[in-house]
This record gives sequence, C-alpha cells and structure tokens, in this order.
Amino acid sequence: MDRRLVALVAFLSIAGIGCGGSGTGTSGGNPNPGTPSNPTCPTSKGTLTARVDGALWTSQCVPAASWVVGTLAVGAVNDVEGLALTANVPVPGNYTGQIGGAVGSLTRGSGGTAWTSGPGGTMSLVITRLDLQGASGTFSFVAEPLPGTSATGTRNVTNGAFDVTF
Repeated sequence: MDRRLVALVAFLSIAGIGCGGSGTGTSGGNPNPGTPSNPTCPTSKGTLTARVDGALWTSQCVPAASWVVGTLAVGAVNDVEGLALTANVPVPGNYTGQIGGAVGSLTRGSGGTAWTSGPGGTMSLVITRLDLQGASGTFSFVAEPLPGTSATGTRNVTNGAFDVTF
C-alpha cells in the first residue's frame, strides 16, 4: 500500500477523531473552519460525502487535506469510520489506481479494521478544482480488506464528493 495512504489511515485511526465518540452526529464539516464546533474536531478543512455499501456517509470532520509535491491527500471521519483518499494529481483531471496511483481506504473505529482499494485497484477520482487554496471533486472505489486487519468482505464506495481547503 502507498506510504502516504498508510500514514493518513494511521493518523485517522490513532487520532480517533469522530470515530466511536459521542460527537454531534454525521453532519458536514464545520461551516467556519476557524471556530471550533466539536471538541474532537477543532478545525475541519471541508466536507466529504459518499455512499458506502449503499448507505449515506457524511463527514463529521475533515481533519486532513493537503496537496504537496503533486500528491493530494484527504482524510475525513464520522462517528463510525474514517475515509481517506490519496493520488498523484498535478492538475485537475480524471485519475484511477493505474493513472495517478489513486487509492481510497476506509477504517472502522479503533479496532484495527481497514479496507483499501490498493495502489492498482478500482478507484476513480475526478478532480474538478485544484489550486493552492483547495480541491474539489468526485470519487468511487471498491475496497478489499487490508491484510493484517480484522476487516472482512468488500466495501463499495460510490457517489463520493469532496470540497476541501489546504
């Protein structure tokens, strides 16, 4: 698995931001990122939504979003799971696991359960805006259990959308 994605998944898992806590539900990120709206997420960098196995998944917090040396990384959490995306994206456009190394992952709580699309997997990422201030786009991927975790079965992530600031 890509080292950037492993680091992002580890951050989301260890921080436990939003996962398994008594947060404020699964509403979108803080509408005013400079003002803490949730003690477990003092600064959200945007919003992320998707359908995970057909159910609506909405971020409670987007604690991680960056675009450094052409690598986009976005990490979001709600009360149950963390969802992360990484890809080598120098400009807006369409990327897959084979083009741009797009990878998606899901982690569940602190129990060490994780799924990933893998570096050559079936992730599709469409970047509609990418500049020094932020990024937005859509995504979908099929995630298999990450070896070494207690994850089982395949997870289908569809209709994903994000809008983040850096």
